[in-house]
Amino acid sequence: MKPGNVNSHIQMPRFLLARFENNNHSFFYYDVEKERIVTKGHAKSINTKIGYYPEEIEKYLNDQIEQPFSNIVKFIDALDLEKPHFLMTTAAENEIKHFMVSLIIRSPLFIKGINNSSVFFQFLSRADQRTIAISEGMATAQRQKIFDDFRATLTVNKSPKPFLLPICGIYSYMMNGYNHINLPVSPEIAITLIESAGIPSIKKEGIMGMYQIDQEDQAIQLNGFAFRQQCKQQYGYIISPTKDALTEQLARLK
Repeated sequence: MKPGNVNSHIQMPRFLLARFENNNHSFFYYDVEKERIVTKGHAKSINTKIGYYPEEIEKYLNDQIEQPFSNIVKFIDALDLEKPHFLMTTAAENEIKHFMVSLIIRSPLFIKGINNSSVFFQFLSRADQRTIAISEGMATAQRQKIFDDFRATLTVNKSPKPFLLPICGIYSYMMNGYNHINLPVSPEIAITLIESAGIPSIKKEGIMGMYQIDQEDQAIQLNGFAFRQQCKQQYGYIISPTKDALTEQLARLK
């Protein structure tokens, strides 16, 4: 399969990155490999490479993963976040999990891992490697029901501190004794998966409750999980509409 001519977003789709741009239509980002904060980043150009994915894979990612998830984000944008509960359909929840799995599979580390463990994979072209990793990876995740033991809710950030977006998209943490996985979809909202055992604590009469953050230190703590998760991968970027949300995380690492 031949490489395409599209300037592909390697892991995180452009539409989600754009939601973290500020009023100047840009964002700040921390470059993990260069260990520095960069100003005036843009959703259109960050973490991209021309021809990274063949055109068939670009179409698959857009039609089967990114577009359905963008509809979920529109649904979230239309919610009344002043209400403590909302109805999340099984179909919407499945699309969320599908998108999260795609972020893992699109990671260069995922493809590198397959390459290191397969005798034959290393002899394929880069384009074929990425094609097989995505097509087979998504199929395997569906068979194994990745994230099947989790339910989806939202974390609403009402503090002055914006959520950070790691280019890997998701990060995990423990809260109240239960596993949680966050995917920020704006500086004010993150989709949160919580393991099934913790559902009774936030579910009322069959309707899911939302987590709400009012204090700045709570947002900073979650941002710390996001920042460290990306740094642990030793590549990529952490996106923010403001510079100070990144500089304080750097200070916390020292």
